[in-house]
Amino acid sequence: MRKLGEEKRKADQEETKKLLATGFIKEIQYPTWLANVVMVKKDNGKWRMCTDYTDLNKSCLKNPYPLPNIDR
Repeated sequence: MRKLGEEKRKADQEETKKLLATGFIKEIQYPTWLANVVMVKKDNGKWRMCTDYTDLNKSCLKNPYPLPNIDR
């Protein structure tokens, strides 16, 4: 899990509370995988919560059947 600075951590906590309250996310006890949160500053100065799925994508099985070439 990545460490966040004070400003980012506060924005992260506020957004997480909103998402929990609306039922968009739920708390779990035993995660089997982790996708890190990345806080990105928007043009208006507020923070946007994004998710980095790099580690999750690495653990996903690759499709052994490539898509056909559509440029035929």
